[in-house]
Amino acid sequence: MSEVGLAIADYDTVLELKPMRHDLLNGRGYLHLELGAVDLAIRDFREAISESPSTANYHHSLGDAFYVSGKYAKARETWG
Repeated sequence: MSEVGLAIADYDTVLELKPMRHDLLNGRGYLHLELGAVDLAIRDFREAISESPSTANYHHSLGDAFYVSGKYAKARETWG
C-alpha cells in the first residue's frame, strides 16, 4: 500500500473513534484527490461542509474536487 493509502487508513481509524471531525474529513478528502478518487473526495468534502458550513476552506476543497473532475462551472460556483 502506498504512503497515501496508509494515511487514508489512519484517517479512517481516527474517524471511527471520533466521527464527523470535519477537519479530518477535509484532510482525508485531499488524500483521496491525490489518489484520483474524486467521488470519495467530494463525499468527504460535502460531509465536512455539513458539519461546519461556515468554514470557507471546506467549500474551496469541494471546488478543487469539482475542478479536478472537469466540472469547471461547478468549481467556480463552489469557490464563490
